[in-house]
Amino acid sequence: MYNPNMGKISTVIYDLEGVVIDSEPIWTRADLLFLKNHGVSITLDEYEANIKHLLMGLVLYDGVALMKRHYGFKEDPLVLANERRGIVKSLFGEKVSFIPGFTEFHRGVRDAYTTAIATSLERYFLDPVNRRLELAELFNGNLFSVEDIGFISKPNPAIFLHVANTLNVNPQNCLVIEDAPNGVEAAKRAGMRCIALTTSSPRERLTKVDLIVDTYREIDLGKL
Repeated sequence: MYNPNMGKISTVIYDLEGVVIDSEPIWTRADLLFLKNHGVSITLDEYEANIKHLLMGLVLYDGVALMKRHYGFKEDPLVLANERRGIVKSLFGEKVSFIPGFTEFHRGVRDAYTTAIATSLERYFLDPVNRRLELAELFNGNLFSVEDIGFISKPNPAIFLHVANTLNVNPQNCLVIEDAPNGVEAAKRAGMRCIALTTSSPRERLTKVDLIVDTYREIDLGKL
C-alpha cells in the first residue's frame, strides 16, 4: 500500500535466507538434530508450529539461548552455540539454491535501484554461499552480515539502519524484502517499507507490512 508520507524508493534491501536463498530446510534439519542430541524429539510439524518462527531472524547464539529457555537445557549457551554451529556447517556443504523467482525479479530491479543484502547469517556461513552463488557480483559488493553490527539480532533494526547509513540513504527511501516476523518488525522499526514473502512463515504471522506475497511475480515496486 502506497504511503505518501514515505519518500520514493531508491534502495531495495533483501534478507538472505528464505528471500534470496532457500536455506531454511538446512536450519530445520540442523535444529531437529540439535534438539534430538539434547533429548528433545519433536516432529517437523511441532517444530514449525512451536519454535521455528521464534528462531527466524535471530543470530545463532540468540537462537540457542531461546531454545535453552524453551526446553530447559542446562549447558552453557556458548557450548550449545558451538555445537549448533558445527551441525549447520556440516549441512551447509549441500547445494544452496536461489528462491524461485528471485533471479528474474532481481534482474529487473538491480539496474533501477541500489540493492543490498542484510542477513542474520554470520560470515562463517555467508562467505561460502557468496562464493557458490556470486552474491557480491549480484549486489555490487553490498553484503551486510549481523557480524558487522556485533551480532545484534532482529527485531532490533540495527542491521537495516547500518545498511542505510553505509549506503548513505534515508531509511524512508528503503524497501526491505523479508520472510520472518522478526525481520519484518526490524524493518518497520527502522522506518522502512517492507514486503513479506510467505516462503517461510504463514500470512497470519507477517503483520504490519506494506505487502504480503506468495511469490516474486506478485511484486510491483511501482505501487509502493
